[in-house]
Amino acid sequence: MNNVQKLKHYAKTPEYKIYYSLINSIVLIITSAIFWLYSNNDNFIYLKKYFIYSGLFFYTTDSIIELNNKNYLMIPHHIISIFGISCLFFFNDYSDLMNTTFKHICFLELTAALLCIRVILKDNDLLSLSYDSALLIIYMFFRNFLLAKFVVYDAKIFNFFKNDFHHKVVNIVSGFIYMMSFYWSVKWGCSIIKYNVIDRNQNEELDALVQEYCHYNFT
Repeated sequence: MNNVQKLKHYAKTPEYKIYYSLINSIVLIITSAIFWLYSNNDNFIYLKKYFIYSGLFFYTTDSIIELNNKNYLMIPHHIISIFGISCLFFFNDYSDLMNTTFKHICFLELTAALLCIRVILKDNDLLSLSYDSALLIIYMFFRNFLLAKFVVYDAKIFNFFKNDFHHKVVNIVSGFIYMMSFYWSVKWGCSIIKYNVIDRNQNEELDALVQEYCHYNFT
């Protein structure tokens, strides 16, 4: 097996893919947190470039992996993320908007890491209803509540046509991410109901039928 075949094999292997995504999410959490907490007028350009290169590397390689697995649901999110990260090349001055933006990027990547942890727990049959519900609540707090506040009050999306270039870019990217996050929250909530309520009830009914059948045939 040559190197290209090995890469294709790993890209189609769920455990390799999810750990790759988790590691990259952790890297982006760290880089965005450093920018949020320590950036200033002096180190802005350096920290910005570090985040841009790490972000472009992850979203580009992960897009290739998702396409290789025919998982097209993540591609729109990755495209808008690549667009937003690329636009940072034109942000040459440190501002409060940039600091707040990177704070919320840190929160978004934190929820991405939580999603990876959820998949790992599910694959190992360790995802209970309480764990799944707790992860969803955390996800919705950051992606549906805090992100909505950021889009409306910090990015000022309702002043889109009056905003400058920087605000417009943040408006577009954060708006799309919020819509996708809302969709994923609904989908996640439906999966909790399906797998923990509907499927469980169906399994209990099936068990009852099996027990009744065994009792009828063997007594």
